[in-house]
Amino acid sequence: MGASARMVVSRSLGRLLVALTLLAQRISTARPVQHRLARARRAAPRSSALADGGALPGMMRAPLDPGSVVFLRHGESMWNNANRFTGWVDVLLSDAGEEQARLAGLTLAGSGICFDKVYTSFLQRTVRTAELVMAEIEPGWTLEAAEARAPGVTPLERSWRLNERMYGALTGLNKKEVADQYGQEQFERWVRDPPPLQRTSEYFPGNDALYASLKSDELPLKESFEDCMRRVVPLWEEAIKPDLELRHQTILVISSRNAIRALLMHISDIPTKTLLSIDIPNGVPLLYELHRDCLKTIDSDTCNFGIDGPFVPAEKRYGSD
Repeated sequence: MGASARMVVSRSLGRLLVALTLLAQRISTARPVQHRLARARRAAPRSSALADGGALPGMMRAPLDPGSVVFLRHGESMWNNANRFTGWVDVLLSDAGEEQARLAGLTLAGSGICFDKVYTSFLQRTVRTAELVMAEIEPGWTLEAAEARAPGVTPLERSWRLNERMYGALTGLNKKEVADQYGQEQFERWVRDPPPLQRTSEYFPGNDALYASLKSDELPLKESFEDCMRRVVPLWEEAIKPDLELRHQTILVISSRNAIRALLMHISDIPTKTLLSIDIPNGVPLLYELHRDCLKTIDSDTCNFGIDGPFVPAEKRYGSD
């Protein structure tokens, strides 16, 4: 080979090495979210569905016992991330929240669970979570088709009764700053029973077109936990319970922490003190079996909570609120 030919080859190899180096840099700096999702997708078929006699995503499976419902708290919202009281404010999911929702969908898809209906609140953080979850469970699922009850598509129903607890005049404030300014004791009193909003506040739902169909007495200025419970129970009794007991459907309920706690307090015999100490973590599906009064994570073979199994304190599994 002549000198000129060797020079051409050398230059070509140099360009190839530069290209490979750039490619390696791009791969190494890819978003961690993509890597975690890819790992989850690979792991999903090997989930506990096989150990429990379930099926891989897309395969037929034996249905869950009638009266099974999965509760899922929406992915982390932008105000969750900022440690602000959110309540009825319609904030978006954070990037971490979007990832949590996708991973929840992969967990459910890997378990082999199929749903007959999805319930969400009016808030887009729950609706967006539903979109991301159902996209993993039911390829081709769209919000538009679900709300139009298109044939072959799992339907979705929104209800304002599944909204998070209304935090009144605390809405929008940073939790740590409130505690630092007014003291922990006052902070805890306000969290239990917050001061009311003014009707002129931008956060009053009566000033939001989203709630134009609600009656004036359905638009809260603030809510205690007991108020929240009185709001969510009618949806259970009038809609979700008949779906479970009369139609023998499997239901997915995507809501917020206090609304889910309120529903569990209404339907279960799990002690109130236990329920209030259970964290409802973002993006972790919790399966509740009515006939066993059993609340458990999807990957568990036994109840994590309830009269039929040991109670695992929230701080040991998920950290404090």
